[in-house]
Amino acid sequence: MPSPSPVLRRSERRQQRIGHLKKQFRWQTWVLLGLIVMAALLDYVALGMAEQALLSKSMALGASLSWLSQTLFTVIASSTAKRTLSQTTNKSMVRGMYVGQGVKWIVTLIGFAIIFSLVAPILTWATLLGYAVMQLITLVIMAYLNK
Repeated sequence: MPSPSPVLRRSERRQQRIGHLKKQFRWQTWVLLGLIVMAALLDYVALGMAEQALLSKSMALGASLSWLSQTLFTVIASSTAKRTLSQTTNKSMVRGMYVGQGVKWIVTLIGFAIIFSLVAPILTWATLLGYAVMQLITLVIMAYLNK
């Protein structure tokens, strides 16, 4: 018979959430690097577009934008969680999550505007694909950490 899971105190649950956010950041950073390397290899080896590197540049920009916005969200959420460890309510922690999500969306919108207006030869679909892949990987990482 499996032993019952221990009941965690509120501060222990918050520390666990902070640990999950830190792991999420590390894993996303490695995934970003891997995605950029894979796109570059596909660009240079399979497609033979070594001169312009459009695919790797476009995917790297989209994935980097996703990483940046998610990192800002993680920093805001974890700093809020650290500040609220001694408080008895979760209201400020939830407020920090909302602020982090708002910052994430603002950075994403401004980032796409900058990318599409300043970067001249770019593959729009590859930029959006890089962003979407990083968002999907973020969801997978969060689901894995929360099981």
